[in-house]
Amino acid sequence: MLDLATTETVDRVQQAIATTLGHLADPRAVGLLGRWRTHPQVQVRWSVCLALTPLAADDADALRHLVELTRDPHPPVRDWAYFGLYQTGQDTAQVRHALIAPDR
Repeated sequence: MLDLATTETVDRVQQAIATTLGHLADPRAVGLLGRWRTHPQVQVRWSVCLALTPLAADDADALRHLVELTRDPHPPVRDWAYFGLYQTGQDTAQVRHALIAPDR
């Protein structure tokens, strides 16, 4: 599925793929999800947040992507990224800085 997902260009399909990958919680998806974290469509970025949340507790790249999404221009994406960070249970300097960053 990941091979097919990397060539997908339809926004709604990308959103569905990201959501599905989140339910699967497969660490192999982190690279693709990371590429989609800056997607022009807010619904795709929101689904990326959802998908990264279960992966970020055990994967440094997933955690980094989730932290980056706390600076997304769309408030619901940022909100989910913050909630996702809370869900990971990670207490790192990177997470603490994202949670208290003055540029929120």
